[in-house]
Amino acid sequence: VAAATFTVEEPAPSSGTEAAPGTNGKRPAPEESQIRKIKQMTDRIDPHVLTSLGLTAKSNAGQGNCVFLMLPQALVFCRKTAQPMIASATRAAIVAELQAKSHVFEALFDGQDSRNQPMSWAKYLTHMNTNGNYGGPLELLAASQRWNLQICVVRPKMETVPIGAG
Repeated sequence: VAAATFTVEEPAPSSGTEAAPGTNGKRPAPEESQIRKIKQMTDRIDPHVLTSLGLTAKSNAGQGNCVFLMLPQALVFCRKTAQPMIASATRAAIVAELQAKSHVFEALFDGQDSRNQPMSWAKYLTHMNTNGNYGGPLELLAASQRWNLQICVVRPKMETVPIGAG
């Protein structure tokens, strides 16, 4: 079963008060050029192409949580859950999967957090359990194993990346 969600993280409006990277789990406010780049990317996505693939485009506030906001929608579509989970519950389930299979996932871990800062595996698990920290390939792989999904990461003008066997 193909997942029916294509997610685009929308940057939050800049208030000028966001914390620096790596502090309080918040990411810095996006630059105007980043906002334009994201808008241009989403404008190139043809909704008819997505529909023909059984996908829908859904924007979300993101703020480092886009993976954890998108997955509950896909899980409902794939009938893996009856009701959408909240993002924090999805994050907790994925971190629990990472912990339960640490012998596998730690071997794949590159020793860096979601902001490319050096970090031990134990600290990484705590880091990933915190709202606002980006999920990446390890979290998508853990989700694919937890819910028996094949997840395809579609990136405009880049190779589509399949994750998991589903």
